[in-house]
Amino acid sequence: MIVSQLQGVGGRVFPTSYQEPPGVEMKMEEDRMYDIARATNGRLKQIQEQEFEKARRMDNEMKLKAAEEEKQKKHEEQKAAEDLKRQEEAKQKKKAQIPPEPEAGDPEACEIAFRLPSGKRVTRRFHKSTTIEVITSLLNLH
Repeated sequence: MIVSQLQGVGGRVFPTSYQEPPGVEMKMEEDRMYDIARATNGRLKQIQEQEFEKARRMDNEMKLKAAEEEKQKKHEEQKAAEDLKRQEEAKQKKKAQIPPEPEAGDPEACEIAFRLPSGKRVTRRFHKSTTIEVITSLLNLH
C-alpha cells in the first residue's frame, strides 16, 4: 500500500511516497480473507441452524401425525371389537328366541331344507305354528 507523505513540514524533507513492506500487504489481505471467511461461516451456521429447526419441526409434525394415526387405528380397532361384540350378542339373542327343534316323530312338526347362498344345506324340523320370522332368524344365524 502506498502512503503519501507531506514534504517540507517543519523544515524537514520527507519522501513523497511510502510503500508498505510486502509482508504488511499480505497480512492485510489475509485479515480481509479471514473476515470474509468468518462472515461466510456465520451465514453458513445460520443457514444450518434454520435447516435444522425446519427438520426438527417436520420430525415433530411426523411424530404427531403418527401418534394421531395410532390413536385413530386404536379407536377403529376398539369400535370394530365393540361391533363384533354387539353382533355376537345379537346373534345369541336371536338364538335364544328360536324354539327348540321338535322331536322326529312329532305329528305337529315338519322338516324344511334350505340351501344357503354359500352352498351350505340346512335341514331342520319346525313346529307347524312356527312363524316365518323365527325361520328367518334361524337362517340369518347361519
